[in-house]
Amino acid sequence: MKCSVTLLLLLAACASRPCADVTQSELTQLTRLADEDQAARAAHLIWSREHADEAPPVELVLAVEEADARSRAFLGRWIEAGRWPCISQVGAEAAQDAWLLVQHADRDPDLQRRALDLMDRLVDEGEVAAGNHALLTDRVLVAEGRPQRFGTQWRIEQVGGVLHFGPATPIEDRDSVDERREAVGLTSLAEYSAHLRQLYGVPEDAPGFE
Repeated sequence: MKCSVTLLLLLAACASRPCADVTQSELTQLTRLADEDQAARAAHLIWSREHADEAPPVELVLAVEEADARSRAFLGRWIEAGRWPCISQVGAEAAQDAWLLVQHADRDPDLQRRALDLMDRLVDEGEVAAGNHALLTDRVLVAEGRPQRFGTQWRIEQVGGVLHFGPATPIEDRDSVDERREAVGLTSLAEYSAHLRQLYGVPEDAPGFE
C-alpha cells in the first residue's frame, strides 16, 4: 500500500507541473525563431550604435517587429494550453530560447504575465532558470508600472537634449537588491549597469532619471 501511495503522489506531482509536450518539429521551430530574434536585434543594435543621433531605418524596425510577431504566435499555443517548456523535457538551451522569445513579447503584456505565472510554478523545481525568471518578473512589473525586484530593466532616453540612463522603474528595497540578484545568479547592479553602458555606448556621465 505504501508503494501505491508513493506512486500516486508522484503522478499527482507530475500532473500539476505545467510542462508543455514539445515535439521535435516545435523544437526546431523554436531554435529558428530564437535565431531570427537575435539576428534582427543585432542588426538594429549595430546600426543604432553607429548612428546614435538618427532614427533607425524602417526595414530594421520592421524586421524586429515581424520576428516578435511570429514568436508571440508560436508561444501563444503553449500558453493558451497553460503549459511552458520545462528544462527536464526540452533541455536548458531550448528553455532559454523560449524565455528569450517571451521576454521580447512586449507588444502582448498579457502573454508575458501568463507565461510568468506558469514559470512561477516551475522555477523552484529547477524547470526554469532562476535568472530568466527574475528578468521576466521585472519585465512584467515594469509593463504594469510597478517597482522592479531585481533591477534588470533599464532605459535610455533623450531628455532636454541630454541622454539619460537608468532603471525603467524604481527598484524596490534597493539596499538589498544585490542579495536578490546573487540568489538567482545575476551579477551585482553596478556590474550590470556597466555592462549595459558598454553594450549601448552610454557615456559614463549620462545622468539618471529623477
